[in-house]
Amino acid sequence: MNDATAIRLVLAGDTEAFGSFVRRYQRPIYNLMYRAARDEEAAADLTQEAFARAFKGLDGFDANRRFFPWLYAVGVNLARDHARRKRAAPDTVEVRGEDLPASDDSEQELALILGADARAVHHALGELDLEHREALVLRFQEEMTMREIADALEISPSGAKMRVHRGLAKMKRILVENGHEPGTD
Repeated sequence: MNDATAIRLVLAGDTEAFGSFVRRYQRPIYNLMYRAARDEEAAADLTQEAFARAFKGLDGFDANRRFFPWLYAVGVNLARDHARRKRAAPDTVEVRGEDLPASDDSEQELALILGADARAVHHALGELDLEHREALVLRFQEEMTMREIADALEISPSGAKMRVHRGLAKMKRILVENGHEPGTD
């Protein structure tokens, strides 16, 4: 079932149709939440909350747009709220790139672009701030267009381009600082 059909069914009262969104998008939303929370249990809870919020807000969804960028925006806002609460907590622990899950295909693509090995890119990605990390993940893992990234992050298309560009530049700088000269691995 495609997204448009599922939305029509859910809005018509078939709440079971929302399950197609959960099955299709659970992994990328969980990955977003894990990158924000850096804790599996918190990521699972946040993922569930993101889908609950999306379900409640589905009647406000613009059917002329793609569903996933909208859902991702719901998730990003929830992740930001969580990050703010986490920063306010006195027992917050900083987590580095080595604490992230194993690298994926998007990191392999970033490795090719940056001229470094995937493992180094994985660690560098973990050292980026959330806004640049998310822009790169949306572009290279989720293969979103700049317009879709802009929608998901609630910024302008030029802002999305800038985040991707700056994210790549920061990745290169981190790689150099960590002894992984781009183009030499």
